[in-house]
Amino acid sequence: MAKTGVEEALAARATKSPQVSDAALVTPGTLTVGLKSSSVGIPFCAQLEGGEFVGLDVDLASAVADELGLKVSFVSVPSASGALGKSCDVVMDTRAGDSSSAAAVGGYAQSATAFFHKGQTGVAKVEDLSSKTVGLQDGSVSQKALRSTGLVMKEKTFANLNEAFAALDAGGVDYVLCDAYSGAFLSMGCKDIAFAGTLDAPVTQGIGVLPTNTELQGGIKSALDTLQSNGIEDGIRSRWLGGMPQLGDTSQVRDVPAPVQEEPAEEAAPAEAGSNAASV
Repeated sequence: MAKTGVEEALAARATKSPQVSDAALVTPGTLTVGLKSSSVGIPFCAQLEGGEFVGLDVDLASAVADELGLKVSFVSVPSASGALGKSCDVVMDTRAGDSSSAAAVGGYAQSATAFFHKGQTGVAKVEDLSSKTVGLQDGSVSQKALRSTGLVMKEKTFANLNEAFAALDAGGVDYVLCDAYSGAFLSMGCKDIAFAGTLDAPVTQGIGVLPTNTELQGGIKSALDTLQSNGIEDGIRSRWLGGMPQLGDTSQVRDVPAPVQEEPAEEAAPAEAGSNAASV
């Protein structure tokens, strides 16, 4: 049986010579990947009890290392600052401009707050959302994001997103609003729950590399381009995000109203001078 394009790409990578010199790496022959496992969580990454890391970041970084002809190892880091070039070569989930100590290469993920709905509706309109009941994790960033707009929805809060999605699945709420990637991952465990648009503009996340390590930057970019063109990145996204599309301008709910500004209370006019004085 003939091999598929992905199978051919995997076979070619298995025998690939290193595409990055040892001088550009913390450990010769190995791409050491920093994961923000204590802050980002699944679907990006999590550390199991046995110490193994799992998640979209882990799968993608492993594929990048394979494409570069390198072994891969993972370490947990709080941020790119102070870690790059010392404990690791790259840090996943890095936004451009987050830190002067990291250059964000590529754009494999996007950060945004998103609506999810039972049934395929496409990107919701403001009139679809207005006066509907939305499930939210109490005290979450998503709840604050909704309250910073003029969109009027009935809030129903939950202790965690699992409970919110269970309510959406059962028809207890009309929408759930949460982190787009967390929602996409949780929706895979429910029947017919779909992405319904982002509340805010998506912010691109890439792979952080030392700004001075131009050799590794070029290698990472080339590897990501190849993984995008041969379908391997799409396969990794599908495993962790189901059918959620790449986020962009067309995936954002349009014309969300601005918050209503309360009019300042009018001060009482001062009494006229002498109005309460006794007549002479």
